[in-house]
Amino acid sequence: MHNNQLTSLPESIGNLTSLNYLSVYNNKLTSLPESI
Repeated sequence: MHNNQLTSLPESIGNLTSLNYLSVYNNKLTSLPESI
């Protein structure tokens, strides 16, 4: 999910309990959901 100009991630991303690594570099994220 890198280089997509994302500005946010959904709160529901915290439900992905088996997710060990998520590459989100080169986006425009200003904060991360509390669920992660």
